[in-house]
Amino acid sequence: MSTQLLAILTGLGLADLMPRFYAEGIDDDLLRELTDIDLQLIGVGRLGDRKRLLKKLACAPTSAELALAGAIVLEIGVEEVGVHDPHDAAGETLELKLPGGEPIRFSFCPPGIFHMGSPNEEPKRCEDEVPVRVQFKTGFWIAQTPVTQSQFEAVFRENPSHFRGETLPVDSVSWGDAQNFVNMVSDSAEIPKGFHLELPTEAQWEYGCRAGTQSVFGFGDSLTSVEANFDGNHHYPNNTKKGPYLGKTTPVCKYRPNAWGIFDMHGNVWEWCKDWYGDTRLGGVDPQGPSFGVNRVRRGGAWNGGAAFCRAAFRYYRSPEYRSNHFGFRVALVARK
Repeated sequence: MSTQLLAILTGLGLADLMPRFYAEGIDDDLLRELTDIDLQLIGVGRLGDRKRLLKKLACAPTSAELALAGAIVLEIGVEEVGVHDPHDAAGETLELKLPGGEPIRFSFCPPGIFHMGSPNEEPKRCEDEVPVRVQFKTGFWIAQTPVTQSQFEAVFRENPSHFRGETLPVDSVSWGDAQNFVNMVSDSAEIPKGFHLELPTEAQWEYGCRAGTQSVFGFGDSLTSVEANFDGNHHYPNNTKKGPYLGKTTPVCKYRPNAWGIFDMHGNVWEWCKDWYGDTRLGGVDPQGPSFGVNRVRRGGAWNGGAAFCRAAFRYYRSPEYRSNHFGFRVALVARK
């Protein structure tokens, strides 16, 4: 490592973390590239500069390796460099190209802690929503929208959807169809180094849905069907005004995103998650669902259900072979273990 580079990293408070970089395969050349890029824009040595550096690295578009470096540096920075607001980098974006150039855009979900589930006083809550404490020690990227029909067709050259439209979410897909999409994209697209494509776990899905909140929905404690696509005859809470019921899916990004730039986490189509369903959930660090089961988890509610099903904590399940015109999915980029 050059003396100049060491001085730069020392000023940023990162010099003693070099072994962690090397363990992840980030060498001197990449570090020099990173610092050369950012030293053109920021000063060195102040806490605010370190925050800006970490935020920039988390979404640097010049190479896949920069995105990996950003996730690693952000994790280290939150706990060791003194960056106490991990949401600084929340919502930064990354784009993955599918065959034919069709993009999938992702938002960054930063390291953090949240309570998965609902409190006892939440109206319409269910018994399987008992709160558990969840920690994500590393950030991950979650697709900004459910997989659209144009994205699905770019991979499979076919479209199983009942409601047709390029910007509509793909519907009528089973859990197996969603997993096949993940497998096909993993084989055909340039996945950022150090990451792999997956269906989000139930914990990742809810963390992305809440976007730093602990309210009933990502937008607060009420939801009307002018804010999301669901049956507006069944609003939440019950003392709010009824809204429209469209009776079909709507284009992704039609409604406003949450604080992390993620769309359609409430309503439109149910979204398959990676996990098997279990009556209880384990908290802890980067939790996974049961190792076996009968049904797969689905989340988020849909166009044909009420607002209570759209709550961030609401859990439901179906056989992985099940298909319906209110079932879709989204994908996530997760760091390899």
